[in-house]
Amino acid sequence: MYRSAIFLLGASETGEFLSSAIDEHDMVTTDNQLYMWSQISGDGVISGWEVSNANNGLFQVNIASGSGKINNIFVETPNDLQTANPTKLNVYANQTNYIYARLAIASDPDIGGVSPYPSSYSKCVYFATVTDLGDIPSTAIRIANVVVGSSASVMTIDNSVKRQIALFAARVQDLLEYYLLIHKHDAAAPLYISKIVLTTEVIKSTTTADYRIFNVDGGSWLDPDDSFSEIPVTNSNVSITNMTDAQVAIRLSELYSSVQVLVDNVVVSCYYNLYPKEGKIIFINPLPSGSVVKLKLNKNTSRRQVTNQLENFRLSNIDGSKITTGRLDPTVIPQLSHV
Repeated sequence: MYRSAIFLLGASETGEFLSSAIDEHDMVTTDNQLYMWSQISGDGVISGWEVSNANNGLFQVNIASGSGKINNIFVETPNDLQTANPTKLNVYANQTNYIYARLAIASDPDIGGVSPYPSSYSKCVYFATVTDLGDIPSTAIRIANVVVGSSASVMTIDNSVKRQIALFAARVQDLLEYYLLIHKHDAAAPLYISKIVLTTEVIKSTTTADYRIFNVDGGSWLDPDDSFSEIPVTNSNVSITNMTDAQVAIRLSELYSSVQVLVDNVVVSCYYNLYPKEGKIIFINPLPSGSVVKLKLNKNTSRRQVTNQLENFRLSNIDGSKITTGRLDPTVIPQLSHV
């Protein structure tokens, strides 16, 4: 009996009897693995199925060709049994029509009594409004909302409600929405206000007289009060000239995610020393005449995120156009918080 290396799928070899138990094991294992991978993306639209007004004077919409996954089964239109392209669907006047797609069954109007199962072969799908479906199957997927007026020409169609699963985009979106949902701040308790750190890339030019010592424009890049940084730093009360090496290292880690030296636009990582306090880059040996050296600072621009809710009092006469950025002082606005 041959066994595959990963899932131990069995296959009879020459001279051996066939085994129904082995066949069952193989099929169940394969089915479970396919199901697991299907669950990664979930059900939704892979491509197409855009809904548009049929513009034929009737209360109908066109559903463009496309494909999707419903209840873990791949379906598409057109297919062997459903050849219409586009698919036409009746909608109802003076209401919002929620259009769904579910796996087709033999009694559906365009199937003609032919059982489309297993759908993995015939790929049939049935489009219908909630009015037609009655109870919406838990496995159905929504592809559009169509608001219809009293005239067939008056329709507002929203195709954005469909859940796109191409390249697992929907799963990524779900994860992002989840982590944004659990991200909370409370501005009334300053010790618990987390910072949102963004990175701004800043390039500083240099000048040199001997192509060994390069002076960075603006001098020291430890100053937290320059136009690029709003991050409060541990050593902000220490003058730059009096900083120890340890304080310099702390300040650099607070202000920058990385500091890079570019020679003729190529990043180099050795043969020089950085002197942030003095604003200098000193190479061990002189560079070739005409070399252009720049300092690339990936600077942390931190914001204390507070949004959404003001409690227990009212702030009047605030002109939003005059507000730029700043820091919240809980002693001035003690009950400002959000979740």
